[in-house]
Amino acid sequence: MKKSSLKSHLWKWRDSFESLALPRTVFRVVVLGSGGVGKTSLITRFTSDEFTEDYNPTVEDLYETPLNLTPKITAVFDIVDTAGSYNFPAMRKLTVDEGDAFILVYSVEDESSLHEVLKIRSEIIEAKGTNSVPMILVANKCDIPEEDRQLTAEKISETLIKAGVDCLSIAASARYGFNVIATFKALLAEIAFGHEGFLPNKSENAVSRKRDRLPAHVSTSPLDWLKSHVLGAKTRS
Repeated sequence: MKKSSLKSHLWKWRDSFESLALPRTVFRVVVLGSGGVGKTSLITRFTSDEFTEDYNPTVEDLYETPLNLTPKITAVFDIVDTAGSYNFPAMRKLTVDEGDAFILVYSVEDESSLHEVLKIRSEIIEAKGTNSVPMILVANKCDIPEEDRQLTAEKISETLIKAGVDCLSIAASARYGFNVIATFKALLAEIAFGHEGFLPNKSENAVSRKRDRLPAHVSTSPLDWLKSHVLGAKTRS
């Protein structure tokens, strides 16, 4: 769908998502990223509003939780918490093949973790055979002071632009719960809009487009992000 056509549809829904529908009610969401970036912390903050300082390497865990985008858009997310590194590529491929949507997590205190999620993103696109996969990149630990970060917002944006990344990027803090619920709601919004055919196909020429609209974070409303990202409207604070 052309951007002008996309705009007309989104303006029709600028105040609600009630016209949208989901293809089904249960979706497998796979959370991927390097070890120690906070994948489990994001999930447990979302599912049970808990946070712990302890780090225990994950093998693979499954969490099931309902999520409401609007009273009419409700889904159940089967969230797969993956190991930080897969020694067996076939295992990760199987996990990706079975996933409906993806959250790729990296840490602002570890630059290599950003490059790892970019590699994972490419693997997902190759496995699915399309760029139009519901997917969100999450820069976790954004509560860390700027002087202690390896990745500033500017460096993240530059890296994503250079890599031609054409999906939502969100800054979050599992420790304080910042943008955690927003991450999962925005992912459900992507699923809903993708099902309706109102998300553009992310073609190869997207690399050459201006990417100055990649946000460092989104508010708690995915509709605000959609207005800002697609319509160019000012996001509410």
